[in-house]
Amino acid sequence: MLSPVMPSKTKDILDILGTNDVELVWGKLESGSKISISKPIFPRIS
Repeated sequence: MLSPVMPSKTKDILDILGTNDVELVWGKLESGSKISISKPIFPRIS
């Protein structure tokens, strides 16, 4: 749902989840998948 509005952020989130599947459906992420550590997706504005 985020892809049409924020395509670059969607790609960042999918990279963190370790998938490239844009059609990711709730519950379809494989169990035991490694989630990578990354910088904040939406950093604070100071």
